[in-house]
Amino acid sequence: MKQQNMNSLLLTWLDVERRFKLATANFQKFEASVTAIRCYADGAEIEVVEDVSAVKVWLRSIFPRSLSDDASSVVLEIGQKAYPIDFVVVTVKTEVAPCQYPLWRDQAYLDSEQSQQGRYPPEWGAGPAVVAFHSFKGGVGRTTSLMTYAAARLDAVKDRPIRILLIDADLEAPGITFWLDEVNRPSVSFVHFLEAVHFPPVDVETSLNYFAAELRKTSLNVGGANREIFILPAALRLAEIMDMPVKPEHIASNPGNPWLLSDHLRSLGGKLQADIVFVDLRAGLSELVSPLLFDPRVEHFFVTTVAPQSVAGMSEILGRINSFQNLLPEDRRGMAKPTLILSLLTPQLKQLPDYTLAIQKLSEAMPAEVEDVVSSGVEWIESDFEQALMSIGSVRQSLELLRKSSLYSSALDWAVNRNAEHESRGEVSATIRQQNENEAAKLFRTCEQFQFAERTTTDDMLCQTAPNTFH
Repeated sequence: MKQQNMNSLLLTWLDVERRFKLATANFQKFEASVTAIRCYADGAEIEVVEDVSAVKVWLRSIFPRSLSDDASSVVLEIGQKAYPIDFVVVTVKTEVAPCQYPLWRDQAYLDSEQSQQGRYPPEWGAGPAVVAFHSFKGGVGRTTSLMTYAAARLDAVKDRPIRILLIDADLEAPGITFWLDEVNRPSVSFVHFLEAVHFPPVDVETSLNYFAAELRKTSLNVGGANREIFILPAALRLAEIMDMPVKPEHIASNPGNPWLLSDHLRSLGGKLQADIVFVDLRAGLSELVSPLLFDPRVEHFFVTTVAPQSVAGMSEILGRINSFQNLLPEDRRGMAKPTLILSLLTPQLKQLPDYTLAIQKLSEAMPAEVEDVVSSGVEWIESDFEQALMSIGSVRQSLELLRKSSLYSSALDWAVNRNAEHESRGEVSATIRQQNENEAAKLFRTCEQFQFAERTTTDDMLCQTAPNTFH
């Protein structure tokens, strides 16, 4: 992929900047005497410590066919326009590590071997879990999958109050927003939230307190006063989406803390005393979702069909996230592993080559660790197509109907397995996970023995396993 991009056409100055980003791991790794590179519409500036000749040789490797003979410009394809390069000689090289933000425009230029050390956010302490649902394409059942898990979470807690915060963060085609009736429609939205934490009139804490107070006024009780859902719609009017001065990427472009958006959403959930925060993200490769996608503290569910376009896009997303997470500490890697929901399946689809190819391609995008012979890089769940789920019109209706979906049993298992000891941090019980892995390892060894019938005897086929189910 890198070689292909290095050979791509240079049509505008933006292509020159992209070529520089690719060659320098997004301006992280320069030729020895280069201090900085800055690209503008009218030319590029390269800061150099004395040895300009070595830099010109380096530039020739980046622009083998487009650099002028004296290395003073790059020739663009359109109109053979010369894009000037100005060398600014400095006496001392200042080492400045640029901040790599959790945005597609930054992560697109980093390979898996390039270090993310120090780029990961600190772990959360006590507080609600944050769970995000995402898909590459729209119309694949992402929102209904999220609501299925929300229903399961409500059902899994019987002996104490349960509160859930639902956030419709689809800022181009909202879904949950249109399921709200007037009684449960709050006076604030996700668009308002972004603006209030980015430009707080007093401070962020005051803004968060205000939003929590407003959401309490319109909460939805499901099966009793102690079973409460707070819903933050994407917008109150579509006109808000048409004019968004503040977007998630603006909050993420903070050199002091690029992970502010996740932190703020979780803080809002904490002020509402929510057990968990569900976030419905916009489909696609969008900076509207990237700050949450790259956050390893957020639990991710990705929804895709077996359609080639959906699989290709989801494979790209999984591959990028895998590259980003490759240097996470070992004790954090397991919790950062996403779950993939293969949706809208039918018996006929499962017989087609597309089904097998989809599983193969998605598995290759996020492979298991070399030493992990049991589990895949992602956890798989299959969800059947059900016509009745295509016409949901309200939150209450979704909670009722989705309990009958094929995905519900998996969602309920997930909800039950969230051990009470770790609920405040949004982690699956380490004990249950270890038990699951142990049982999976036993099953794997048994299957390995019987891969070829002549290697064993029929007496060995009967084996006893522990009664718990693994996921």
